[in-house]
Amino acid sequence: MFPELITAAKNGDEGAFSELCEKYKPLIENMTDRYITRLNAIIQDKDDLRQEATVAFYRAVTTFDMSQDKVSFGLYAKICIRNRMVSLIRRANKKSSPKTVTAHKEEGRRIGDRVLDFSELLSVSEKVLSKREGLVFSLYIGGKTYKEISELLHVTEKSVDNALFRAKSKIKRHYNDVNMP
Repeated sequence: MFPELITAAKNGDEGAFSELCEKYKPLIENMTDRYITRLNAIIQDKDDLRQEATVAFYRAVTTFDMSQDKVSFGLYAKICIRNRMVSLIRRANKKSSPKTVTAHKEEGRRIGDRVLDFSELLSVSEKVLSKREGLVFSLYIGGKTYKEISELLHVTEKSVDNALFRAKSKIKRHYNDVNMP
């Protein structure tokens, strides 16, 4: 791990982020190669997919909790990139299928009389949730259980439950505010 580079990149040092990208280039390339065939429907150019992986890597850099010591930065970055790739696959599946892409194989997420798809939920969550709530929420709608999320983030299942409760409340509030006459 490169704590000084991660800290500098978190503080906006573009050179530090570039250096981290270079050091983690094999990870970014590996994840790009792993998902390129599954994402041909929406991304034909490997450079575009590499850019998506790099964006996910940047998010990993900015959200990584340096104070914990149970999950390495490399594993955390890999999880963030994987989640981004899975999101892209789900979006591609949604475009090619008339069904709504759903979290946990449910009939969609319903707020009032509106059913939300996966990509819309992620977009709204980025706008209205804190970093922690957004991370927990994205892992949850990505198919992780409370237990898996608690182990990944080194928090209790109750903390996961609380973060999800707050996240769902904020998202519902957002839609109620948007739909008010």
